[in-house]
Amino acid sequence: MVLIITGIMFASAMTEAKMKFERFHKLIAIEVPTKKIDVVKPKLEVKIEMPVVKNHSTFLDAIGFRESTNNYKAVNQFGYLGKYQFGRKTLNAIGFEDVSNREFLTNPSI
Repeated sequence: MVLIITGIMFASAMTEAKMKFERFHKLIAIEVPTKKIDVVKPKLEVKIEMPVVKNHSTFLDAIGFRESTNNYKAVNQFGYLGKYQFGRKTLNAIGFEDVSNREFLTNPSI
């Protein structure tokens, strides 16, 4: 009997607490005004004129000049070697093993 009365009292207290909670939240409800946002899509007009490469050797000469001014003995600050500034891993991958800066500077035919 005591348990039943305690249960009823607990349920009543919980119901009353829930009602107070709901009333409290209804009082502090805040409405935030919203604005319509327009999305602007820019129009991109890019005109890039690229030089026309007419053959393979002209293309390779242009790359060599850009990388090392066509200097086969060039070594940059990062250790890239030759006219086209290849790294050691790239040179190893295409078959040139054990290439060092010193060998390359003294023997540019590597």
